Amino acid sequence: MAYASGRQPDSSHWSADGQLAGAPQASRFGDLPELSWLTYGSGHLHGLLASELGLEIALEPDALHRETRRRLHSADHAQPLILERGYTALGQIAQLSLSSTGGAQGEQHYQYDALGRMTFRTQQGHGQASTIAYTYDPAGRLTASQHGDHAHRYPMDAAGNRLEAQAGNPPAPNSSNRLSQLDGNRYRHDGAGNLIERETPNGERLTLGYDGANRLVRLTHTSAYGHTREGHYRYDALGRRIAKTVRQANGTTATHHYGWDGDRLVHEETDRQRTTVVYEPGTFVPMLRIDEMQHGGEPARHLSAYLTDALGTPLRLVTPQGETLWHAQPHDWAAFTHEQGTTAQPIRFQGQWHDEESGLYYNRHRYYDPQQGRYITQDPIGLNGGTNLYGYVTNPTGMVDPLGLSGMGLSNLGAAYGPAAREAHAANMPPPVPRPTGEVLTGNSYRPGVGILFPSSMSAFSRDPQYSEALAFQGASRNDITLPAASGALGLPMKAPHVTT
Repeated sequence: MAYASGRQPDSSHWSADGQLAGAPQASRFGDLPELSWLTYGSGHLHGLLASELGLEIALEPDALHRETRRRLHSADHAQPLILERGYTALGQIAQLSLSSTGGAQGEQHYQYDALGRMTFRTQQGHGQASTIAYTYDPAGRLTASQHGDHAHRYPMDAAGNRLEAQAGNPPAPNSSNRLSQLDGNRYRHDGAGNLIERETPNGERLTLGYDGANRLVRLTHTSAYGHTREGHYRYDALGRRIAKTVRQANGTTATHHYGWDGDRLVHEETDRQRTTVVYEPGTFVPMLRIDEMQHGGEPARHLSAYLTDALGTPLRLVTPQGETLWHAQPHDWAAFTHEQGTTAQPIRFQGQWHDEESGLYYNRHRYYDPQQGRYITQDPIGLNGGTNLYGYVTNPTGMVDPLGLSGMGLSNLGAAYGPAAREAHAANMPPPVPRPTGEVLTGNSYRPGVGILFPSSMSAFSRDPQYSEALAFQGASRNDITLPAASGALGLPMKAPHVTT
């Protein structure tokens, strides 16, 4: 793909064994030096070598090839940063710890019930300790949590819609799956079911506009004091967001450009900084972050490592020398809260990217609202993604939805995008993302083509003239209007956007 800065495209290549196991031999992200993945046996990951960046990551597995220890060695620091993890008898994460000579220390402990649901977790670090207890209903849905002295309740109807309890009265049922109010906030939707307005009790308002593909393309946030800021969003032909422009209340404007590795967002670039995220192979779990600051001449590079929880959600960002750059406390439907640090960290649940201007989380095919614990638009794969078209997951302590399409449970860290999960959800997911050359994967080979961007379950719809107009934006039929190719796009014809508010 192409970048605004003219940098080289991302790439990864696999060995025969590595391709079967999902572990590449090497990855290259734009102009950064090549990253070499070290494997053993039939492609099990053993480490990462980035010689030109002065970093080596060594992974120590157990007899079941599960990671038990991760050592980060930096060329300018003698002692490694050590991350350790332990497992229950059923393979769930039981313990995670961080140790270093630079002062960064931390531990996480987890407990589960007989059904494999997380019931209790503790976190220690930065001189603080926190505990969280979880409660579920018979359907396995998270209905309550206890964060120390603070209790949270999540009443739901049978369809999984959050309900607002009235004093002295039971919550009213929701027959449309569209929330009109929750926790004092009021919501309004358009005819297609897209959220177009959110208003808080203090008068703060968020208005949203969409194109003909029900993708968010603009929004306006008005504060309780009347200050406004605007956001505008652009996507490539595969529906991946490639840029956003935010205009602040004081009139300043900033544009962010994004780069992708398949369905994983790996780059965010502004005129001052470029951030690259390296994920654990075959997953949406962040592993390493590379920040490049432009100060004339060659950009200065800074490395940091993610410390995630049992779900793969980042809770800490540390340098190889052990300095903590950012940390947060876990929270039920918002991923985390109480952020502290010297740098911004936009990754939330797996596959989600936080937008500061709206508070929403960009989640590949949709946007997630942490206040509602659900998406702001209906599922593009319909009922294949679940019976509630707005639903995220039933249990945010043990499930993820990295593509914004269909939630799935985790048997261990990183399973959300592993081979077993990909096979189990193949019927519900869109086909593999085309290569930047315009080729798509069919079976075990690539061939040119743009007319197979639908799962097999939707092929009948794409052939039906009644639906061809509605499906045109995804390449199921030819359009008469061709827009200029956006940065990173394959140049596929797309319909001119129609914005609704």
